Amino acid sequence: MMGAPENDIVSASHDPEIVRREERSRMRTWEWAALSLALFVGAALRIAYLHEFSQGPYIDYVAIKPDPAFHDDAARAMLGLYDSENPNGHGPGQPADAPYLHPPGIIFFLAATYALTGPVLWHAYAAQMALGLVNCVLAFLLARALFGRGPGAITAIVMATYWGLIYYECELHAVVLLVFLLLLLMHAMRWWLTRDTWVRAFGAGLVLALVVLTQSVVVTFAPVAASWMAYVGWRRGLGRRALLAPALLAAGTIAGVAPVTVRNYVASHEFTLVSTWGGLNLYIGNNPKATGLFMMPDALGEPESMYAFDEIVHRFGEQMGKPWTYASGNRYLAKKALAYMVSHPWATAKITVKKALMFWGPIELTHNYASVHYDREYSKVLRAIPMNFSMILAAFLLGLAFVAQRGGFRLRAKNPPDQARAALLGFVGLFVLTYSCSYIPFFVVSQFRSPLLPFLMMFGAYALWRGMLFVRSRRYRRVSDRSL
Repeated sequence: MMGAPENDIVSASHDPEIVRREERSRMRTWEWAALSLALFVGAALRIAYLHEFSQGPYIDYVAIKPDPAFHDDAARAMLGLYDSENPNGHGPGQPADAPYLHPPGIIFFLAATYALTGPVLWHAYAAQMALGLVNCVLAFLLARALFGRGPGAITAIVMATYWGLIYYECELHAVVLLVFLLLLLMHAMRWWLTRDTWVRAFGAGLVLALVVLTQSVVVTFAPVAASWMAYVGWRRGLGRRALLAPALLAAGTIAGVAPVTVRNYVASHEFTLVSTWGGLNLYIGNNPKATGLFMMPDALGEPESMYAFDEIVHRFGEQMGKPWTYASGNRYLAKKALAYMVSHPWATAKITVKKALMFWGPIELTHNYASVHYDREYSKVLRAIPMNFSMILAAFLLGLAFVAQRGGFRLRAKNPPDQARAALLGFVGLFVLTYSCSYIPFFVVSQFRSPLLPFLMMFGAYALWRGMLFVRSRRYRRVSDRSL
């Protein structure tokens, strides 16, 4: 294991050592100060960027970016606020007689925001920025539980000031909401690890369902999480009872997703788990002219937003000489992509490697008319923040190496707090791996990797903290003396 940290996930016990750990887990004055400073600076940066953003073209004309316009229109239509006489964007967004074209989590979030504050765009941006500050606190608490006080404070500061997170808080995409739900999911797992009751396992499943409804590709993590829970239970000596928690996680996930699946069936009379956009995304990433980026194949025409799916379905229906539906069109495009991958294994292998390199590469890739790199360059606020993805990734890899070197993922500790901490590290590590691998078969854009940032930052903060302790202990002098 990584040694006894200053604070750990604690179990309900009256053991004196556990009690002492609980005492040490209480927030110290300097921690409150660091967290408060992070939130203050983060709020100041967000206010400055929102003011700058309000002077640009997107604050009132969100339709310039079609996918955000789709989310905005669909949220307004859900509340009965869409005015067909004065349309915003290209139409009411989500068709009433179709399954969800896109995971509806962001639409639900925007509808709730508009219901509370009124259908004003800057209210949505402000709500996302407020949620971004909440994410700083959640990341701080998670990093503190995993790595200790110092890494927790560093994580809060980086989360509050990283330009990429601030940027997406002024984009009506699902990034900010997804970060919130993923952090909530890890805290739910942490809560279950402290005491593995059925309520906590089922609750973690409900949170996972919210994640899937916000970004359906994360459904690939469900079997991974369930398997890890079973393994943790087996290591705890639960025997067959180790299968109860994964079953409850699955039950909670199914219960949370089911209302959307039922709604999709009622609307279209076809089975669609969450949304119908996956087949098209897979085809965009796997066709004879695929580049690994968001680029519509020639057969699909020029449109480059979710508004185009209706046109695409009807075009293929005309070519085939039969009426098509959204769900059948989605399945057709998925089969078309898979057929190409099977018949062109070498080309598929090459572009998969290319997409993996781009996913973890230093460039912020364009998507849906959003030139992230250039948006940052033209922003005085974002340009002034020195961090970039390459720095975050390098620190993450160093922190990951430190954790692996000290056996941080092994469930061999005899005391419950250290074992629970190792299990939670496993959850986080497996999520990063599963999430990144799940996206690579599609195409690569900046916003797809952004939800991983908090978890990369936590490991990076641990590496930075270890480096600070190394310098503070003056060990570097001993190293240099030996080299003379």
